[in-house]
Amino acid sequence: MKKLLSIFLAVLMAFSVVSFTVSAEETAEPEKCTHKLENGDLAGVWEVKLEPTCTESGIKVFRCTLCDEVEVQPIYAGHIYNKEVTVEPSCSGEGYTGIACSVCGDVKDKTNVVPALPHEYSEWTDKLAPTCLETGSRERTCLVCSNVETEAIPALGHDYKDTVVAPNYEVGGYTLHECNRCGHSFKDTETEKLTGRVESLELGDKITMSYGASQPIDLSGLKIGGDVKYTVAYKSSAENVAVIDENGNITAKGMGSAKITVTVTDEYNNIVEDTVDIKVNFSILDWFKIIGSILMAAIEIVIGGLDFSAIGELFK
Repeated sequence: MKKLLSIFLAVLMAFSVVSFTVSAEETAEPEKCTHKLENGDLAGVWEVKLEPTCTESGIKVFRCTLCDEVEVQPIYAGHIYNKEVTVEPSCSGEGYTGIACSVCGDVKDKTNVVPALPHEYSEWTDKLAPTCLETGSRERTCLVCSNVETEAIPALGHDYKDTVVAPNYEVGGYTLHECNRCGHSFKDTETEKLTGRVESLELGDKITMSYGASQPIDLSGLKIGGDVKYTVAYKSSAENVAVIDENGNITAKGMGSAKITVTVTDEYNNIVEDTVDIKVNFSILDWFKIIGSILMAAIEIVIGGLDFSAIGELFK
């Protein structure tokens, strides 16, 4: 019995040892790769995938030949200031002394700074001609640094030519404004079509008057078509014989003949005109008046003198 118990205990202990060994092997962490060969060299090389610049970082990548693990690291940006420079001022920039980056040329620690010089420009050259409504442009170039300066040319605006179109009896009138450059046009100052006109004037036969008499001229021979405004003007060819006032009243001033001209102008500048002969006669009574005037004139000559031209006017 003791022998069987001993054998059982021995078997149980054997299983316990096996179980412990398996459990230990299952939970142990694997050894991490050092990315190095036995001789101490790296098991692979760093490869630059993106070159750095002075202002932007780059990227390098390492792949281990032992475990195939990949590692990525940045290559940091930065200037390499190692070059002393002296720059003379010009129209393209200021002058200075400083330290420059050997890679990109950036300069730090500037001293002896001198302001930039003014540009030396050529004459302006038109590049885009302006129109009535749109701006144009012109440019000039610096003769030293080739810098180009651009300037706007204002729009020209319309250059209108005005034409007055008169109305007629079918259509109204207007003023036409037409641009000499681009042809743009518009109308304004419109007037209504004509509604009438003076058509004709007949003053009739010769008029005989006595010295000193007055009478209105006869305008019954004036013909007007439609509705229109008009003016009448009067004129005598010999006002020492007959005069006519602005109202058309004729007055006989002396013996003889004269022509009276009547001109009628309507609001549309249509004109009609006619003349009539005026004959002024002297009666016996008129002669007595004249003789009396002569006698009075003679008396005035005796007492102080008289201008005889006044007597002569009576007989023209």
